[in-house]
Amino acid sequence: MKALLAQDLGLIDTTGRQLPLSIEDYISMLCQAQTWRYLSLVLVVLVASDPLGLSDRLPLAAYLLAWAFGVGCYFGSQILLMLGVASLRRLLPRGPVYWPLLSLLALGPTLLLLEHALSFALGAPLGALIMRRMLYLLVSIVMFETIFMRFVRAAPPATGAEDPAPGAGQGAAADADNDGPEHVVAAAAEPDGDEPEVDMPASRVLLIGAQPVPLDELNYLEARQHHVHASLTAGTLTLRTRLADVLAQTRPEDGVQTHRSWWVARRAVRGLEEEGGKPVLRLLGGAGVPVARARIPEIERWIATHIA
Repeated sequence: MKALLAQDLGLIDTTGRQLPLSIEDYISMLCQAQTWRYLSLVLVVLVASDPLGLSDRLPLAAYLLAWAFGVGCYFGSQILLMLGVASLRRLLPRGPVYWPLLSLLALGPTLLLLEHALSFALGAPLGALIMRRMLYLLVSIVMFETIFMRFVRAAPPATGAEDPAPGAGQGAAADADNDGPEHVVAAAAEPDGDEPEVDMPASRVLLIGAQPVPLDELNYLEARQHHVHASLTAGTLTLRTRLADVLAQTRPEDGVQTHRSWWVARRAVRGLEEEGGKPVLRLLGGAGVPVARARIPEIERWIATHIA
């Protein structure tokens, strides 16, 4: 089940951009404070505009409760659909799954369930009032989701972690469009006085923004405007920094930069493949990270040296 939750869904967003996302990522995203702040603003807009035409048929408390019920059903439906997509990823050849299609398939059952629940509560059928407004509501939801995925999701989460002291270190090739100071973070642990000291290699740490991230928990990095999105074994992290500043802390054996906006850790690499006529670096979880054609010879040499 854990592997299913971590399976990359191969989603494409409304603008045609690849959207690396697993069920774990989605649930983690729903638990973040900035997500709830954004959802609160969206709910205020929807409640005020009343796209379902329910405000004149229900008392205010029931009207607000109906929206809360609908939102809960919608997210529950999306998670169930994602479980289905993750399962199919293990059985069928890969292909794009468009996020708006998931929104449509989640919205239909949600509106049907809401309509039946309200008809039962009111003691009279609504006459498919809600379903007739499905297209308008779908367009609104897709618009809000696109804004969230492209802009709000990139906002850095609040963190109370202190900045570790940076030092000089070795760096890998960075973005052609980004250059900056190099940083290295050394992980140190105080030995426990009650236990004998054991010589063990310290886990290296990369500094992403102000957040130290263990290298052995990192799958890949993606530059998103002024932020870097990190895929980890236990979720995701998006912080304001430059990809070049993070890559300056890495060594060639740590991973490879496949594109000016992407870097993949060696531990996550399966091999170089093609998908839809385009080169991708296939990860162990099944996701495909885009590869710039100019970097193919470099990546092939890196794979021959560090993977093969």
